Amino acid sequence: MTLFIRLLDAENKAEAMAEAVAAVRAGRADLRVFEVNPEAFAQVPGSPFAYWVSEAVRTMFRKFKPISETVFLGKGPDTGDDFRFLRLFWEIPSIDIWVNHPKGGQFSRYYSDPHLMIDWRNNGLYVALIGNMRNISFIRRPGITWSRRTSSDLSIRCMTKGCVFSDKGPAGFIFDDAHDKLLAVLALVNSQAFGYIVAIQLAAADAAARSYEVGVIQRTPLPEISDAIRQQLAAKARRAWSIQRELDTTNETSHAFILPALLRAQLGGWDPDALKAELQHIQAEIDAIAFDLYGFSPEDRAAVAGLSNLDLDLEANEDEE
Repeated sequence: MTLFIRLLDAENKAEAMAEAVAAVRAGRADLRVFEVNPEAFAQVPGSPFAYWVSEAVRTMFRKFKPISETVFLGKGPDTGDDFRFLRLFWEIPSIDIWVNHPKGGQFSRYYSDPHLMIDWRNNGLYVALIGNMRNISFIRRPGITWSRRTSSDLSIRCMTKGCVFSDKGPAGFIFDDAHDKLLAVLALVNSQAFGYIVAIQLAAADAAARSYEVGVIQRTPLPEISDAIRQQLAAKARRAWSIQRELDTTNETSHAFILPALLRAQLGGWDPDALKAELQHIQAEIDAIAFDLYGFSPEDRAAVAGLSNLDLDLEANEDEE
């Protein structure tokens, strides 16, 4: 067994280290001290030094099948020359040859407006002249997408039918394109439990810069769910998407834009605070369901909640585009 001391939250690390060492010498319990067999790290893909994680969480990689057995995950085309092939949607006089192109963006779960468009004339043959055309059989299919590199927490959103996903905005697809299955997956991958298990593989639960590569997401376990739970999760994800889009109707650079916030408020029936509160409630319900499906103990749930609180100040940062 090996002792690990975790001091990331300590302002005075020298003092905290001395206190932790003194506790070990005196045989006292200390929440900053972890005793782990290094061989246990091999249970997690890549064998990261995730010493702060309980044994029960580490064994989830053997207990559940990877998400790749349920969802196809992959990168989309890389144009090789974004200046030539990409435009903001409001820059385009005609959309005959232009297609929505999710490609990173700010932190946003469930919904994110695809403000970029790609020149997709002749079904992408123009891009193929110099670009890297990946997974073209999945192009224009409904799916989920996320930002591959980000300084904020993992956020996965719905990708509507007709989009061309990207290298920096990978995507996931249900093999039969069933909407309820896709929405249920969308709910689970946005849960605290799933995000925590992804962070374990990165050994960077508190790190500011993260790279959510396709391989990392592919290896993350996903529990099996009953039809009843699937319907619950799908309904909650659908409502979360609807709320996020409703909040976007006052964003002048969004496809969803209706009116500026001040004018929208004057018309009545517009309460963004209430919408955000409902969204938080839905997220809490999804988190509770996911914790139960994965079998997180109360102690592990508390550990996840603590890390999530540390991430709150990161969520306003922009992801890579």
